[in-house]
Amino acid sequence: MQLSLNAFQFDNRLQPSLLPVVESFKRLSGLVANPERIYYPKQWMRVCEHIRSRVSMASEIVMCNVILYGKVSNKR
Repeated sequence: MQLSLNAFQFDNRLQPSLLPVVESFKRLSGLVANPERIYYPKQWMRVCEHIRSRVSMASEIVMCNVILYGKVSNKR
C-alpha cells in the first residue's frame, strides 16, 4: 500500500512539471514542421522566449540558457 501511495505522490508532483515541457515541444515541433516558419529567426526567438518564460527554478534557468544560447547565465 505504501508503495502505491509513493508512486501516486511522485506522479502527482511530476505531472505539473511535465506540462510546460510538453507544451514547449508542441510549439517547437509546430515551428520545425512548417517550412514557411522554420527559417525565420523571429519565429525561433518566440519559441525560445516562450520556453524561457515557463522556467522558474535557478537550475532550470541555467539549463534553458545553455540549451538555447550555449552559455551559462542565471538571468531570465
